[in-house]
Amino acid sequence: MSEAPAVSPPADFHSARFPFLFYLVVAAALALLFTWAAAEKGPTRWDDSWYLASSLRLFDRFAEQGLAAYWKGFQHALGDKAPLITVLPLPFFCLLGRSTFVLYLVNAVALIVVSAALYRFCRKFFSERISLLALFLALTSPMLAGLSRLYLPEYWLTALVVSACLVLAEWERTGRNRLLLWLGVVCGLGLLMKITFPLFVGPVVAVILVRARGRRIGRLVADVALIAAPAIILAGPWYYHNWEAVTRRSFQESYFMPVHPVERQSPVGMAVDYFFMFANHGVSAIHLLVGAAGLVFWAAVRRDNFLRGALAYVVPWVATLPVFALSDNRDVRLIAPILPAFALVAAALFDGLLERWPILRRPLLAAVAGGTSLILLGNSFPIFGSRTMGLGRWSIFSPATAYAFPPNPQHWPLGEALQRIAHRERIGPGSKLIIGLGADTWSFNSNDLDLEAALLKYPFEFYTTAYTADTDQIHKIMSGVQYFLFKDGGTQKPPDRFRSGPRTIDFLLHGPLFREVQPGIEAPDGGRIRIFENTADGGPDAFFPARQGAPPLSLDKVDLNFGNYLQVTDLKFSEREGLFNLGLRWRCRNPPPAPLRCFAHIVDAQGSLLGSLDHEILHGSPPVSEWQPGDEGQETRHLILRAATAKGTQLRLGLFDPETRLRVPVWASTLPLKDDYTAAVVISNAGPTAVYTFKMAPAPVVDCDVAFEGGLRLTGYSLRRAGEVAWLRLRWEAPRPASAQLRFFGHAVADQPSETPILLSFDQDIGLDKLAPPPRGSPLVVIQDVVRDISKLSAQARLLRAGVFDIAQPLDRLKILSSSLPMDGKQKAIFLPLPAAEQPPAPAAR
Repeated sequence: MSEAPAVSPPADFHSARFPFLFYLVVAAALALLFTWAAAEKGPTRWDDSWYLASSLRLFDRFAEQGLAAYWKGFQHALGDKAPLITVLPLPFFCLLGRSTFVLYLVNAVALIVVSAALYRFCRKFFSERISLLALFLALTSPMLAGLSRLYLPEYWLTALVVSACLVLAEWERTGRNRLLLWLGVVCGLGLLMKITFPLFVGPVVAVILVRARGRRIGRLVADVALIAAPAIILAGPWYYHNWEAVTRRSFQESYFMPVHPVERQSPVGMAVDYFFMFANHGVSAIHLLVGAAGLVFWAAVRRDNFLRGALAYVVPWVATLPVFALSDNRDVRLIAPILPAFALVAAALFDGLLERWPILRRPLLAAVAGGTSLILLGNSFPIFGSRTMGLGRWSIFSPATAYAFPPNPQHWPLGEALQRIAHRERIGPGSKLIIGLGADTWSFNSNDLDLEAALLKYPFEFYTTAYTADTDQIHKIMSGVQYFLFKDGGTQKPPDRFRSGPRTIDFLLHGPLFREVQPGIEAPDGGRIRIFENTADGGPDAFFPARQGAPPLSLDKVDLNFGNYLQVTDLKFSEREGLFNLGLRWRCRNPPPAPLRCFAHIVDAQGSLLGSLDHEILHGSPPVSEWQPGDEGQETRHLILRAATAKGTQLRLGLFDPETRLRVPVWASTLPLKDDYTAAVVISNAGPTAVYTFKMAPAPVVDCDVAFEGGLRLTGYSLRRAGEVAWLRLRWEAPRPASAQLRFFGHAVADQPSETPILLSFDQDIGLDKLAPPPRGSPLVVIQDVVRDISKLSAQARLLRAGVFDIAQPLDRLKILSSSLPMDGKQKAIFLPLPAAEQPPAPAAR
């Protein structure tokens, strides 16, 4: 047997060059990625669609409103999930336009980063052969290969984890502090990619820092500070605003706390199940055989440290695996960042076998490369048909794994279905259409439709009945939508996502709400997408310009004047066996300054919310912000609740600004009022009164100038008292939306000193934090109305002590920089005189 050649020494960070085989492996991986992408004709899937839709909407915000709006949108792009994945497509959107194909370009960059970082990291400790073999095993693992074709954060998370290990290894070799700063940058990006990032990198950083510094605590603290500074600068703002939500979600989903109820499965059973999930979906049979063969050989022949200096990296890298193995969240893709470590270990073990028998080196490498490539191709394209091979719970070969599967060659007409709906509606600025869905499959689900709506720039919102078999819940969801999509026939998989099917189709065809829009749309799986419109017995919505006039309605006459903008002139609210019908006729008195929405809350006798008929008036066709005085519109809305809970209910009806969430006060009403004169109370199946129960308007605004820190100004106010009602109107101006949730406080007091007791509160949110940035050069203007019942207000009240505070810091009021009104700098408050009560207007009969 010939003597084995000498192992090439590890390369340093700067001198290592990528060999030809490196470029060949990466080029083959990229070719496979784009070949698969070219063959994929179907829609993306659940989470992929959600992330892509968020990315598109964030990009649209950047294109239409600029960088400031983009930054604000980024802070809340994914709610309680780290949002960096929504930013990655931005340069590709700018260069190539709005297309889902950019996901493959984004992942191609991640593939290159993973490859370069993993190869260079391996070369710190191993020969070129081991490094190339580790790279090949990583890129050909079914999980990483599959994730490269999907738009999920785990693929980029893997790239950032390997990059962090590479930078840390180079710092350990050179001791250059700037590398710790770069490590901090990578950590900041990793934290913005997913909150699980520290589970993979944190133990590695801790072990290497302690190994390098020993007991020199001062140096250790300085190193940690160098890493933490850029990480906090990058990820700190987002986590500051979302810390409670993101940590609550993470703990509930058991990322950090193992949850294994004894009555369901033991920890050992969970660990065994997780191993088979990893063996069947994370790696291929060849990967396992390579690692197992190398391990057996090492145990039998060589007992040296085959990982060498990489041991201190690899062991803590995978140390948190039990967290995932014993977690309730069983999705194996969560451990994708561990796969490069597995590939490295398998390559290092297998290389020992290759060194011992050099004559078998090329045949063994060819067998590994050929077998792995064939399995990956079989997972990626239907070249082997549906044949499967297994050994007990171990799947030796399957044509599809959890993440590596053939492309969908069928185009699904999701856009056609949405366009059919859009053409039936006038979709204007600020509009929103609620659409229901009776399915949740790979190619026909609410996330896919939401992505299609984002591509078409349709303001649609989707809800599905697929996950519930409860009839009342199904009816509640369906009665709150304007349209409903149902796929009849075809492939209905997985079956647990169709538990509502029979009840849904029965309610669509035989219930009182829906009418089918013909014809249906043929689906590529042999089914048919059916479209239903929620029209019920009240007919479709109708708009009547002032010059046209509106026909009479069989509704009850009322007078509800909301903010002197919109008026309800006719209303009927009925309930029968749990089916609620609400008929409304609206009239415009003055053009509303915002796209006001209607809230209609059904509450029980104690005021607890049972259901909602909240909606955009006339579905936004046209938006109320475009109405002119005298324009009218009529509409009917429906809701189904459990008949037993529907008895004794009330409706609370009003308007609110969807941006600020502030309600519009009522100026006149023939119905009782609740919620500080913002909601009319309607009793089901009862005719309304014909006499005014309330009629009032705010006093004219008086100019003032009160400057608060942060640029907020109070530029006008009025305060009126009539009978048992006080009406405070405030006019605010700000150069930009507030970063904090600011709240106005107004305390009725007898005198100015801070110890004077509060006799009545006028506190209310201002809503500045929810507004979009104003056009350049224009301030934001918010008119805030605070209406209160003052029937119990003491006659001693003479002043309103007022100011602003941040809800997150209620004891820290905003400093007043200057004021044209009386003020107290120490109390950070201004003082408004409480006027004498006016004589209330006499109620007028209708």
